[in-house]
Amino acid sequence: LKLLKTLIKKIILYDRLLQAVEQNDPEKVATLLVKKGLCPSKLDSEGKSGLMLSILLLRMDSQIV
Repeated sequence: LKLLKTLIKKIILYDRLLQAVEQNDPEKVATLLVKKGLCPSKLDSEGKSGLMLSILLLRMDSQIV
């Protein structure tokens, strides 16, 4: 049961990481990576990672300008 709770917390944290990336919130991204020890290249259930999403959003922003 304790392992399940830990796993659920990690899933929630990785979801928050992807949300912070999508919302362009570098402070929250840094906090989740450094203080919570999340891995930026971990894939979610759709095969996306925070690192990959950051790069895609950065490329989209640079093409708009």
